[in-house]
Amino acid sequence: MSELSVSPPRSPRSPRSVGSRSVTISLDSPKASHTVKLSLPASMDAEPVARVAEHFAKSYNEAHPGEPPIKPNRLRLSSDADRRLVDLKSPVGAAVKDGSAYTFSEQEIEQQASPQEQTPPPLPPRELPFPRRCRVVGRGLVLRASPETIADRLAEFPFGAEVVVREARALADGSVRVRCAPEALLPGGAAPVVYDETGRWPCDGWAPGRVLAELSGEPFRL
Repeated sequence: MSELSVSPPRSPRSPRSVGSRSVTISLDSPKASHTVKLSLPASMDAEPVARVAEHFAKSYNEAHPGEPPIKPNRLRLSSDADRRLVDLKSPVGAAVKDGSAYTFSEQEIEQQASPQEQTPPPLPPRELPFPRRCRVVGRGLVLRASPETIADRLAEFPFGAEVVVREARALADGSVRVRCAPEALLPGGAAPVVYDETGRWPCDGWAPGRVLAELSGEPFRL
């Protein structure tokens, strides 16, 4: 990195290196005031403005040994003319104007986020109430006497029927079984197909949750 120098006051007729830039930079901070006039040689045009921040921090820390030091990575630079921030990654030649004044200010590493910036906590899973009415979307819903068995058929409801789900249970294999009440609304007012293998109809029965959907059209879920 090219060495920067703090320029002493010069008369209007004092010579200056061709292509160099002269800028005045101050510190906006509750700490001790600090203002320097820097002469930036043309060789620095391709350097990032962060190099200027490094030199300014070094200049301040050397001039105020009893004060808390400032760190270049906490500084941000703005133009005194229009208060626009200067990107410290941009090259000196494009971002710094000869004869202009700038101000460095310190940023806190951890700033308390405003209420608008705070990320709201995730909502807990929505627990859907029971009982609730669902619609048969599979080829048919067969009620059985227990959630684990495929025997003991009690009744069957066709596609489009609305049934009342009183309970849902997740099995070890990852499937979901639902316990349905005998009340059901069938298309066209038809009656369910009732099996007489157990002789326990009407009663609650179990069926796969995959053949049901919420009345909103969403898949059935626990």
